[in-house]
Amino acid sequence: MNMKAMGGYLCLITSYTEFNDDVVDIWIMKESWIKLISWKKSESILGFPIVIPLAFSKSGDKVLFSIALHKFVWYDLGSKRVESLCGMIWEAKRLRRLGLEMSQLSMMWTCMFRALSLLMVML
Repeated sequence: MNMKAMGGYLCLITSYTEFNDDVVDIWIMKESWIKLISWKKSESILGFPIVIPLAFSKSGDKVLFSIALHKFVWYDLGSKRVESLCGMIWEAKRLRRLGLEMSQLSMMWTCMFRALSLLMVML
């Protein structure tokens, strides 16, 4: 269980096992506790183990997440779709399948730089 402030609201991140499936729930305190998101590992393209909400979009309809400390994604609360901010990570996986290599460290820093640049614009 983890608590943090995000967008002026208190957020609670819980993880547990339900029917042999790992689940991460993210709650937000507005007038009362509201479950913002619930992901099951078996149904999620995000994967686990670490999912950290970082910020809301200016419109409030998306949440920026750090996944496993090196991937950054937007999660659309309405459509429940995920948009990667770090296409290089997925591109590198495709290149590896083709027998080419990219530096994992280089990809991680590029991804982190993009996410931090975005956060600086939002603040």
